[in-house]
Amino acid sequence: MNILSTLLMIIALSAPIHAINNIDKTVKKECKDITNDSKPMLTNTYLKGIIEGINYAIPYSDATELAKSGATKSIMEMACKNVFENRTVHGFDSDYKWQVMKLTSKKHSKMKQQF
Repeated sequence: MNILSTLLMIIALSAPIHAINNIDKTVKKECKDITNDSKPMLTNTYLKGIIEGINYAIPYSDATELAKSGATKSIMEMACKNVFENRTVHGFDSDYKWQVMKLTSKKHSKMKQQF
């Protein structure tokens, strides 16, 4: 019984690692499509959702002019371009979120990513 429970724990704990890897691949593919203009913008709902969520969470007084203008497409294109130029060990999804924060928040635009 002990071996079976150990095996089940290994399987259960490996699922989140696989999911994180899939999200990174998906975000990277969507960013490649955006930078190459190969797919319509309507298919990039995950990337748009990240931008809209961060815009909603940032106070209006801290928002950059780009965020105040509501230029989601421009933010998405710039964030994707910046991620390809400034990759880190944190993963593509985390890098994309960081770039969106830098583009939409005055406070975060002055910060540097540690790694």
